Amino acid sequence: MRRVVALFLPTFPTDQIRRRNPRNLPMVMAMQEGNRRVLTSVDDAARKLKRTYRGAREAAARFAAPAFFR
Repeated sequence: MRRVVALFLPTFPTDQIRRRNPRNLPMVMAMQEGNRRVLTSVDDAARKLKRTYRGAREAAARFAAPAFFR
């Protein structure tokens, strides 16, 4: 019998960056999807803000929290 394991790690990319640079700032990552950019990874500190969730448009997140983006 074959065994299959499925893992869902939505904050894995931000966790990897945080291990290398342990500043205590909220962090998000975005990716191009078609002709718009969407958030692909949002850590817990950033998730506490209203418009920063996985799948949100980067423009909406930039408006809600401009300090995330440099």
